[in-house]
Amino acid sequence: MLSSGGQNAPLPPHHPRVAATEQEAERLDVAPGDSLLELAQVEFFDDGTPFEYSVSRNVGTRYELKDVNVL
Repeated sequence: MLSSGGQNAPLPPHHPRVAATEQEAERLDVAPGDSLLELAQVEFFDDGTPFEYSVSRNVGTRYELKDVNVL
């Protein structure tokens, strides 16, 4: 079974707001320099072994953040 977060990966104290690069702006259909929400996460197997690390940048007006821990 896979898990995200839980005891192995507490949420960071905040998720930074970053400015969209030219390439991100083109791909996300926003203006360069517009604010994006940056999220980083680590995925773990049940035994606590990490297997994936990802960073995403999201357009805040198209995104809803919910924290869900499944144990």
